[in-house]
Amino acid sequence: MSVGFTPKVFEESLRNAVKTGADRAIVIHSKDRSEREKVRDTIERIKTLISTREEFITDEPFEKAVRECIRILNSTGKDDELYIHIGGGERHIALALLYATFFVKRKMHLIVTIRKADRFKTDLLPPISAPFVLSSSQKKVLEAVKEDRKLKEIVDDLKGDRKDYPRIFRHLNNLESIGFVSFNQDEKKYSQTFWGRLLLEGYK
Repeated sequence: MSVGFTPKVFEESLRNAVKTGADRAIVIHSKDRSEREKVRDTIERIKTLISTREEFITDEPFEKAVRECIRILNSTGKDDELYIHIGGGERHIALALLYATFFVKRKMHLIVTIRKADRFKTDLLPPISAPFVLSSSQKKVLEAVKEDRKLKEIVDDLKGDRKDYPRIFRHLNNLESIGFVSFNQDEKKYSQTFWGRLLLEGYK
């Protein structure tokens, strides 16, 4: 699977992948025809090496691009091992794909290919904390937040009492700090963010 690639760099990285046993490739483009035409010859050569599927995604808004990348990742088999090549072409799509890996439960590796003179080197990037995993308590609190709810409403929804306030408040602060919950200071209300909703969708 690749996105936003420099043609020669990607072609060489894919040749290496085929040598190590890769049997399918997914190439992700934006819907910008001019960008696709720049790499058309490369794509045709790739198709002679390996079974290749092309996907065309919306590159804005960013949240929609992330959701489309999640769809593509989830379209692979649950037992597939994915190698995701982060290229240097359409960087906005590369970033959307990187974010999508945080919300998908698959065995994934991020790779990058570096060109030095006429030599190419493909490196496996260090693992990052993906996908995001919530504890059982965090998940229940995030589910209870919903839209525009005060702390008392959230506690009531969780069937808690006064002694549970500090624990639930700590979870809310933690969820807010990593972007899954927003807090309206004026109204003293919490809401799930787009990222919080996306995370919960992965648990369904």
